[in-house]
Amino acid sequence: MLITSIVSRGKQWLGLALVALVLGASVWISAPAIAASDAAEAMDAIQNRAEQDIDSVAGSGTTNQIKGKAQEDLGRVQREVDKATSQVEGAAKQLQGKAQKDIGRTQAAAEDAADAVEGAAKQVQGRAQQDIGRTQAAAEDAADAVEDSTGGFVDSIKSFFGQ
Repeated sequence: MLITSIVSRGKQWLGLALVALVLGASVWISAPAIAASDAAEAMDAIQNRAEQDIDSVAGSGTTNQIKGKAQEDLGRVQREVDKATSQVEGAAKQLQGKAQKDIGRTQAAAEDAADAVEGAAKQVQGRAQQDIGRTQAAAEDAADAVEDSTGGFVDSIKSFFGQ
């Protein structure tokens, strides 16, 4: 007896749901022809009537239970979407941070390499200048030696000729 009663109520409930669906669809299809405010009022009236019919067949408060369950499910889905969105945003920020860190490392390495090249260039310049200084000193020493030996040679020739 209990099962047949449940089946009977289920059939009535499905029938009312189908009626509400058909009425809602017919209003939705003809809605462009009706002014917006009239359509909204008509939909509200149809929805209220369908809720009353469902409550009278399935028991008082059934529509509120259905609405509450729908809101719960919607909230659950929204929470899951928010979790997924946060995870994606977190991963994106993590990748952005890693990229920025790598850029910083590359900049530091480039600056280190530039400093090393500049230091090597200054070192080569210093050695070249040192070599130039040694060459100039050697040339001056050689010039002094030639001058000294030339002066001695001239004196030798003068004394040979008696002057």
